[in-house]
Amino acid sequence: MPWPKRNKYGAKPVYEGGVRVADSKAERAYQVHLELLAKAGEVTEIVKWPTVQLTRYVKWKLDFSHVDVATGETIYTDVKSPATQGGRVPTLKQLWKEFGPGRLQIAMYNYKTKQWMIKETKVDKDKR
Repeated sequence: MPWPKRNKYGAKPVYEGGVRVADSKAERAYQVHLELLAKAGEVTEIVKWPTVQLTRYVKWKLDFSHVDVATGETIYTDVKSPATQGGRVPTLKQLWKEFGPGRLQIAMYNYKTKQWMIKETKVDKDKR
């Protein structure tokens, strides 16, 4: 059996019952958070690892998408750690403003306050 590819930021995949359920502990924690919101009736249609085509040559595999029951709007979420905030994310967020299909959330867990910090990017509908 070949060795699994190592994540350059040190994130370890989460397995449950021998099945890979998340790419990192933070991603799994956010999935549990979404499942609790679904049980409370606040969100529906949770999709794990949706891929969004932003331009002809650029696609982004996010961590989650879900529908907010209050607004009926689809929200796309990418879970990040402080180490992964840079890189391609600022460029992808800029492309998202112009070509994204809905709201984008970047979720980061604050271990000091034990809360999720959410940064949102809204689509610029005037450019469409």
